[in-house]
Amino acid sequence: GENCRDDFLMSMAGYALLITLLILILIALAGFVAALVKAKKSGNLWETLSMAIRAVTQVGSIITFSLKYPHICSMNFRYSTPLILCGVLFYTKICDIKLKGANKDLVTKITRGVAVAFMAFAEKGAVFADITYGFNKVVAQLNLTDVRIAPLKDDLSIDPGDYMNADGRLIAIANPNAPTAIALRAGEIEEILKRNLYNVVVVDEAYVDFGAESCVPLIRKYDNLLVTQTFSKSRSMAGARLGMGIGNPDLIRDLNTLKYSCNPYNVNRMTSAAGIAAIQDDTYFQKNISEIQRVREYTRGQLEQRGFTVLPSVSNFLFVRSNFGTAEDLYGALRALGVLIRYWKTPRIKDWCRITIGTQEQMDTLLNAVDTIRKERGL
Repeated sequence: GENCRDDFLMSMAGYALLITLLILILIALAGFVAALVKAKKSGNLWETLSMAIRAVTQVGSIITFSLKYPHICSMNFRYSTPLILCGVLFYTKICDIKLKGANKDLVTKITRGVAVAFMAFAEKGAVFADITYGFNKVVAQLNLTDVRIAPLKDDLSIDPGDYMNADGRLIAIANPNAPTAIALRAGEIEEILKRNLYNVVVVDEAYVDFGAESCVPLIRKYDNLLVTQTFSKSRSMAGARLGMGIGNPDLIRDLNTLKYSCNPYNVNRMTSAAGIAAIQDDTYFQKNISEIQRVREYTRGQLEQRGFTVLPSVSNFLFVRSNFGTAEDLYGALRALGVLIRYWKTPRIKDWCRITIGTQEQMDTLLNAVDTIRKERGL
């Protein structure tokens, strides 16, 4: 161990790394000194102390980024998050509520959290919708899981009644659902939890911040609930492949037992630090969500004016059906104009397309392309 490290530090790469780290430390110190001066001038003692604590924490993180393994259970994230959000250990603020006694475990993207949950709790099988997040079917096949499919209703929403008696099976619900963008109310999911007290219920909340109701508060009442969230959508960190599972400490402990056995170092230190910084910057977070919601509603209105059927969305995308051709036809026509959307050949949704919400400029480009197609077809 120590000899290997000494050999590394003696190499040219080691010297280059140390120089880089020193530069980063100096930059970090300069930035925090400036922030401390500003906080002191404001007369806010708490803000000054908070900045000092963050300065020490961040500089320490920089020093250890490349010289140590990441903690096996993402310790710095799990214990700094409650401090950052609430200032009180063991209390976590999520969706504007205080959550006591819940545990958080950082995982690489939601897919890994769902995969581990299937490994741990789907011995008797699993239940999920016919139209939903595609990874469910993949991980079920990998684990040779017996699957019971719950068809969506005619309006493409999830029918809670299909999940009221899962017979010991793991229940997996994407809320809001993908690709439909329709969500169940938290009260509806609570009814599912009440009827399946001895089943684990996994609620994938990848898109919840865009207008749906989070089930995180229900963790206080139901030990069998696991909520998975991601930094890819509302926090715009898709490249980090970062997500987290939130649930009862005993449930999280079971998941960790499996995770430590197959991939203990799945979150590197820089990604962990980026996640902490993203949670700290609530101003940007709220601004980002509001802008996406605004552009989503603008795009919805514009598409409806052009004759599209648009499902109600509480996500960062729209699920639409055009009045001038099939979904595959619309996809091909838009692609020829340099605009990409998604469509599926799955029979139930073969007429529908998913349109991700981008910037105002990008959505105007989409609308202009739609107008071009309509004009070419005499509409």
